[in-house]
Amino acid sequence: MEDKVFLLHCSVSASIRQSTQINFIDLQLPDAVVDTLMGITLLLGISFLTLEIMEFTHLLHAGHTFTASAFLSSFFGLVATHGIHVLLGCLWLVGLAIQVMNNKVDDVIARKVRVFSLFWHFLDIVWVFVFTFVYLFGVIK
Repeated sequence: MEDKVFLLHCSVSASIRQSTQINFIDLQLPDAVVDTLMGITLLLGISFLTLEIMEFTHLLHAGHTFTASAFLSSFFGLVATHGIHVLLGCLWLVGLAIQVMNNKVDDVIARKVRVFSLFWHFLDIVWVFVFTFVYLFGVIK
C-alpha cells in the first residue's frame, strides 16, 4: 500500500509544482525558476509512470492479467488510460520546457503553460477518482 500512497503523493506534488510555476510566470520571475519547476514536475510525472509500470509488471508476473476478472479488466483499463495521458503530458511538458529555454517567457508561452496546467490538474482530479475507486475500494472486501 506504501507504493499507492507514493503514487498519490507524486501526483499531488506535481500538481502543486505546476501551480507554483504558473504563479512564478505571473510574477515574471526569471526563466530559470520556471525551468526548474518544469523539471521537478517532469521528474514527478516520470516517477509516477515508473511506479505504474513496476506495478503492472508485478501484477502480470503474478498471473493477474486483464482477462482474469472484471476488476482487473477495469483496473488495467483505467490506470493504463490515465498513465497514457500522464505520458502525453510529460511529452507536452518537454516541448514547453524547450520553448521556455529557447525563448523568453512571453504572453504566448505563458498561455501555453496555463493550458498545460489545466490539463495536468484535470489528470490529478481523474487520478483521485481512479485511486479512490480502484485502489481503495478494491481492497475493501
